[in-house]
Amino acid sequence: MPGVLITGATGLLGASLTACFKAQGIEFVVHGFSKEADYAADLSDRRAAFEMLDAARPEHIINLVALADVDKCEIDPNLAYRTNTRVAENLAEWVSDRDSARLAHISTDQVYDSPGLNAEDNIVIRNTYAMTKRASELAVMMAPGALALRVNFFGKSRAPGRSSFSDMLIDTFKNGKPITLFTDIMFSPLSLKTLSEMIVTAAMSEASGVYNLGSRDGMSKRDFAVALADRLGLPLSSAKDGVSDNFNFKARRPKNMLMDCSRFEKDFNVKLPTLKEEIANAEV
Repeated sequence: MPGVLITGATGLLGASLTACFKAQGIEFVVHGFSKEADYAADLSDRRAAFEMLDAARPEHIINLVALADVDKCEIDPNLAYRTNTRVAENLAEWVSDRDSARLAHISTDQVYDSPGLNAEDNIVIRNTYAMTKRASELAVMMAPGALALRVNFFGKSRAPGRSSFSDMLIDTFKNGKPITLFTDIMFSPLSLKTLSEMIVTAAMSEASGVYNLGSRDGMSKRDFAVALADRLGLPLSSAKDGVSDNFNFKARRPKNMLMDCSRFEKDFNVKLPTLKEEIANAEV
């Protein structure tokens, strides 16, 4: 019986998280839709989800399944619900019937949009993606001892065919592609490596509840891009400053996703890095 099942493990975060588990010698199996996956069930289908979970019998489940394309969620809210919420509901129901299994769920900082550093209860919903992810948290919290982590991340992708936010910026700057850097959107991501290490720590603990998990402070996406380019010595001649309201997005974007992560630091006895420290040290 595997110690850990990672669902949705073949994406950006999953590739980094599985590498972290390997490095720590923790036994795991993965669910996803690639040849590397051990399981490939449609987890939005209750019967398929339960059959897979009954076969795997994990002690810990870490759920990474998500439709994170914010505009696609707005266009197809039914798909957003099935992927972001229904999967979490099915996992939580299965775990609730088995005292020995624990569920850790990865959520998003998109549930915030208030001034300053947002604490866990300071929720503001701006789009369908955020709504379905908040609903997924509520579903997960119905399972005994469940954990939900609100995150954002950057760093060099380990997933074939998948690019991170920082990968996109680096490619854009290297190739002189035009880009508008948003001065009005604030966030506090962690590098994939740091985030993966913290997820392992949290998921394998006895902690439960909802936690923010990001850098200690944060900055605008514009300042993040400039700092990243400066670290790598990349030109910014193709970039210009702008605001998100001037773009015809399908979904409304929250402006301030800065997170207060002091609860995570206290409960897990860690000091999270600043975003400047992460940019300086991350693999990009």
